[in-house]
Amino acid sequence: MRNYLFYTKLPVQPADVAVVLYGDEAENRENEAVRLIKNKLASNIYYPLYNRSYSVSSNNKIEEKSDTLLSIAGFNYLRKDQAIKHYENTHIELLVAKDYIRRNHFKKIIFVSSSYHMRRIKLISEELFDENVELYYSSPEQYIKGLGWLINRREIKFVFSEYAKIAWFLFYRSFMPIPI
Repeated sequence: MRNYLFYTKLPVQPADVAVVLYGDEAENRENEAVRLIKNKLASNIYYPLYNRSYSVSSNNKIEEKSDTLLSIAGFNYLRKDQAIKHYENTHIELLVAKDYIRRNHFKKIIFVSSSYHMRRIKLISEELFDENVELYYSSPEQYIKGLGWLINRREIKFVFSEYAKIAWFLFYRSFMPIPI
């Protein structure tokens, strides 16, 4: 049951951008994005929740990009949109990321999040991006296989919360068109 949530597409290939999604363990996610940069698996980092973008400079330092390259449709703006007010936050973050990716003509993306979010991110991102965009998924933490999670309250909460969010996405996806 829990292992279904963990999705990865290995090996992660070099990409144009690492999209870091917000949530628990934010510092671990940020460290994973920096690791991808250092290993030359991404040349840009994008945080859709904050609408912030960073790139690797010619001297291999990570620097914030000019605001003119950022999307005008940020997370808070979309959150108020009546047409998508029922969407869960990760879906809105991915809509913001899609706008940024389209504006910058990126074709290879690595999504960075916690391991238990990856199945939902995969489901949503495959709805939003066409086949011309390569999608990869990277998680900073490893997970324990087996049933050990059943004795950890936090893990139980994450598992059931993710299944509820996946069910909600599948439900509203069936009735509402996914915005372009």
